[in-house]
Amino acid sequence: METLFHIGTPKTGTDAIQHTMAASAAYLRGAGVLYPLATDFSMRCHRIFGCLLRPVDTPPRHKKFGSTAAEAQTLFAGILGHIRGEIAAQTPALLLLSSETMFRPIPAGEARRFVATLNGLGAAPRFVAYLRRPSLRYVSRVQQMLKSSSQIAAPIPPKNSAALGSYAQLFGGDRVSAHLFDRAALQDGDVVADFTRRHLAPFGVDAAGLTPVGEVNVSISAAAMKVLQAYRAAFHAGRDGTFSRDAIALCAALREADAVVGAPRPRLRRDIADALDYGSADPLILRDDHGIVFPDFDYRRLERGRFAAPARRPSRLEDIVEIEPQIEGALLARLATSDWARARPFPLARGTRAHRNSLTARNVTVVSDIFPLRARRSDPRGSAVKKYLNS
Repeated sequence: METLFHIGTPKTGTDAIQHTMAASAAYLRGAGVLYPLATDFSMRCHRIFGCLLRPVDTPPRHKKFGSTAAEAQTLFAGILGHIRGEIAAQTPALLLLSSETMFRPIPAGEARRFVATLNGLGAAPRFVAYLRRPSLRYVSRVQQMLKSSSQIAAPIPPKNSAALGSYAQLFGGDRVSAHLFDRAALQDGDVVADFTRRHLAPFGVDAAGLTPVGEVNVSISAAAMKVLQAYRAAFHAGRDGTFSRDAIALCAALREADAVVGAPRPRLRRDIADALDYGSADPLILRDDHGIVFPDFDYRRLERGRFAAPARRPSRLEDIVEIEPQIEGALLARLATSDWARARPFPLARGTRAHRNSLTARNVTVVSDIFPLRARRSDPRGSAVKKYLNS
């Protein structure tokens, strides 16, 4: 049995791959490919394997893995036992795992346990990662963060080559594959089709046989990002890193409003994009060692040592993206008349700031940076937006 571990990178269609593989688990089994799904734990992706990259006495980062290191390790041991049981029952030709949290250098202190655990599942594993131009990945990362936080990630150039090099050092360079994440370079412009053709087709898997799951994590405009950030700051201050149903619902409404008003994709400010793309030699290493060539990229600049200056950590969306006032106004006008503005409120934890700011019979979209403070307590969402537009 072979083992293939898809390790990311984040914001390169990982959710699309994971959702599709989970929905197609039965079809994959028919082709001899096991994508494990535990009945007692959410395993659309295999994030629990991140326990291998942390000391056994270190508490987990994700609350659903438990509150203590012992609980996380017990859960991980149970998941490993579940996977081994499935392997024994099905004798697959390929074990397929996926988690973008695995894309990081493997700590020296955990390397032996990491290798022994993965090798213990079958043959020496292969690893695959998709890589995206840093500035484009950053925009997607900020959007994802805004669903659970009002904070903006620092624009720091990624160290992709260090993570890939770590896997290559432990398992061999021939066990690590890196692919460019760019619509023009992907099979049919789709990462799932591309992944399937490259890595599953040899086992008889056809992309046409997979269960489609639709678009995942669709991008929103810069104006929509501003609304979402302000909403999180007003109603979920102090709860950064925690997803909330009301913010997710707002994000869906903003995507619909974007489509109606024709809002463009967000564009990074030039200085921020430069700091990300040309702030380190990482793109050169990816090109030379892994064959990753970003389109329209000035590699000569890096070869000459003309690195961009680091960017300061932004506090406002306007610090990183261009927001057009006309688009923002049209977006808010559409949002004020949307189904979201008329929806019943989501329950909010009593005693939290979100609860104190939402005392009406309806949800309120009053946010300190966008809507007038006077509307916080008394106005339904639609009225608050209209007051903002008329002020």
